[in-house]
Amino acid sequence: MDGAAVTLRAWNVAETPINGVPCTFAGWAFTKADADRGIVAYANRASFSLNAQVLEQAEVVWTPKPTITLYAVWSGQQIRLVPAEGSTTVIDADRHFIYGLKAGVTREELENDYLSVVGNGTLVIEEGAIRTGTVVQLIGNLTGEVIEEYEIVIFGDVNGDGMINSSDVTRVRMMNANLVEKNFNSVYTFAADLFADNDINVTDVTYLRMVQTNLCRYDQAARTIITD
Repeated sequence: MDGAAVTLRAWNVAETPINGVPCTFAGWAFTKADADRGIVAYANRASFSLNAQVLEQAEVVWTPKPTITLYAVWSGQQIRLVPAEGSTTVIDADRHFIYGLKAGVTREELENDYLSVVGNGTLVIEEGAIRTGTVVQLIGNLTGEVIEEYEIVIFGDVNGDGMINSSDVTRVRMMNANLVEKNFNSVYTFAADLFADNDINVTDVTYLRMVQTNLCRYDQAARTIITD
């Protein structure tokens, strides 16, 4: 076998989606472990010659006939959602929440000023006004698959109607009194925690009422009260 020529199937596709990530064929590896680490033995080659190195390093099955297995190595850029440069956006990858947006943010502002897509993807925002609970999806352009999904948080908009009003104050008061369940994995409970202390208490009720009656303003990015 030494010195014999082996022909591999050519890879003509410039971009192939793997788990939603557009990837480019980089070459062949001797083992799966090498392929996973991106170690290329034959870069962009459609053929190679068998020699002692190949027979020593590659996976060879000798019976019923000699067979050598090589593994494709792919490289690519992960598609992901990131805060727009210079923005106050926070993308919570654990809870899948997006916050730090100004109250009353428009769809155009959200797409252009607060969020940015890295890689070959598209941002899809749920129809309607931007509110607590608005769903934002990152779609891979090559596959059409949902890669990431988030919910918007507008602090103080506890009922998800896009406004901070007396209904929200009532809801937060009920949370403080334990009349409704507090679940901090819920976007609506999270929106009631004005001061990022993982608690809904009388301070949240008091200041949300002040925000609702225009006695003070709330900084969505800093999660603090502004009194001026």
